[in-house]
Amino acid sequence: MTIVNRMNRARRRYLFGLVLLFALPAALPMQANSHRFADSALPPFGPSFGLLRDTLYVMDSSFLEVRLDQQAIYQRFRSGRVERYLCSTGNPAIQDGIATREGIFTVQWKSKRHFSKQFEVYLNYWMPFNGGIGFHGLDGRSYYRFLGRRRSSHGCVRISNETGAKIFPATPSGTIVYVHSGTPARVLLFADTIRQPGVMVMDRVNSTLLQQRLDAVAGLRWQDTVLWQPLALPPRSKFTATVAVGVAASNTVTQFQLPVFRLPVPPPSPITAPRPLATWLRPIPTRSGYIADQLSQEEEGGEELSLSK
Repeated sequence: MTIVNRMNRARRRYLFGLVLLFALPAALPMQANSHRFADSALPPFGPSFGLLRDTLYVMDSSFLEVRLDQQAIYQRFRSGRVERYLCSTGNPAIQDGIATREGIFTVQWKSKRHFSKQFEVYLNYWMPFNGGIGFHGLDGRSYYRFLGRRRSSHGCVRISNETGAKIFPATPSGTIVYVHSGTPARVLLFADTIRQPGVMVMDRVNSTLLQQRLDAVAGLRWQDTVLWQPLALPPRSKFTATVAVGVAASNTVTQFQLPVFRLPVPPPSPITAPRPLATWLRPIPTRSGYIADQLSQEEEGGEELSLSK
């Protein structure tokens, strides 16, 4: 029994020694250099660990997200409530058909019943957001079998008339429409300038600046200063400028929450623990100076993590 106890004590000391061996070298430089970058241009936070994304903030109470890969619409509210509806988007393989374009748009105007001269049909709950592309239902129910299953429209986002009756009154003109295929390099989150005074609301959409931010994400330039300023889209502006969403650099399709680490910024080349200890030790932040936005876990899955200041 004594021999077993001695072996257990020796094993515990060995494991504790390994933890100190890798944890202390990482912790000491962080403390020693915490004042080194205090007066520099770097943000005073270390990053959380996830995929680099450009976050644009929404000041309205809701927005519509169209998932082309799922053929679904998510109506997202500031309160955290999410409503999911089936849809059918543009199919370029059919005659006169085009693919529904990805990007960030706004609802330009609304009509409960609108006649399309191009296709000579009535569009129910018509809400255009990208030129002649918009949400609408059709008379009858023959197209319902394609909703949520495959792309079958000429470019618009077809919805059932029941869905139109729900989202039409809750979607005023100027509501943001976020269209992507599941792996965007740019994501949307809600923000409040009162609670988050650092967020700058754009008076107008600056396409050049937004493209520079996407280029920084595509190049994995974590320290690019163009990403430091949290930006918000102008609310209810009905802007027509092009706001691309890009494509993420990683094919990760799972979503999980990341904590916000408020840690001193470490030196440029931190010491990382070996893989066997990855589950024991907290990851060491890099000198990028970014924090992660906490995204809620939604039932649809397939969303990616957002990193912005």
